Amino acid sequence: RSPYDTGTLVITYVTNQSGTWNVTTTSFPESAKMRQSGWDFAVDSMGAAHLACGLQEQLDEAVTWPGSLCYFTNAGGAWVEERIATRSTASWDGSFRDPSIAIGPGDRPAIAAHLKYNVLTGSDALSRLVFACRTNTGWGLDILAETADNYFGSDGGHFTGLRPQLAIDTAGTPHITFSDLASSHVGGYEQWEIGQIRHAVRGAAGWSFNTILPQSAANKEGITLQRLFVDAGGQSMAMVANVYPGGILGALTLDIAAPALPSSFASAISIDAVHLPTATGGAFAVGDQLSVRLAVHHAISGTYDVYAGVYLPGGASACFKA
Repeated sequence: RSPYDTGTLVITYVTNQSGTWNVTTTSFPESAKMRQSGWDFAVDSMGAAHLACGLQEQLDEAVTWPGSLCYFTNAGGAWVEERIATRSTASWDGSFRDPSIAIGPGDRPAIAAHLKYNVLTGSDALSRLVFACRTNTGWGLDILAETADNYFGSDGGHFTGLRPQLAIDTAGTPHITFSDLASSHVGGYEQWEIGQIRHAVRGAAGWSFNTILPQSAANKEGITLQRLFVDAGGQSMAMVANVYPGGILGALTLDIAAPALPSSFASAISIDAVHLPTATGGAFAVGDQLSVRLAVHHAISGTYDVYAGVYLPGGASACFKA
């Protein structure tokens, strides 16, 4: 957490690795008041913790606010911070949004993030997908994608990299799923949709890209959440996503070598009707609005649990496991 009034980042770490639960709190004084723009957490094969975090300085309204992609770890015993990159321009704020961290061979961390620039009034100016990987000499940061794949509004197609999800298979190959942004200004105000699921994979010849769930911004199709996992054997990916219109929740298994999705989720994930309101008789309709709260991957069994909320006609709601 990063309190606005102190300019200090506080990490509270809870673990039971010793057999009993222990809590440690570490403070990192920052140069200015900071706002978080997303974080993610991973544990390596030795039990060390790795945290990726986006931080943006909160400065005077008349100047641009730089954003930083930060990395924290306790692999050496005590928590340390590494500043991977900081971005802004003379006229645009910068921020690293929704970082996703994964641990590769040799317990090397890697991070995918959405690099967003916005004008001082808040509207989006530019969005990119970035990838950072730790080496023996430090961190390298690459821009992987700068343009949308035929998903855009009147502001143009230079908005991509949103909601990235990073996974690394047993061969050490990084996979990233991400989405595009369709931005338009109507009456002086920005209106936008986030849509499509795109897949990036790094091979011997570099990074390649494929849109595995195409959508139409013109038809106001979009996606509200996605989660990506690599199974325990590193041979397949599983994804959970909300897409609209229709509030469909889908869970699919993707072949890492050739990921592909149908144009729509052919079959919604099965729902444990016990958790649905009795007034519905356990029935679930495509038009019901869903919101994924948590998707859990069990590495040993290779199974997935999805916990979601469902909003039904008439104002009823429920939480269920699928």
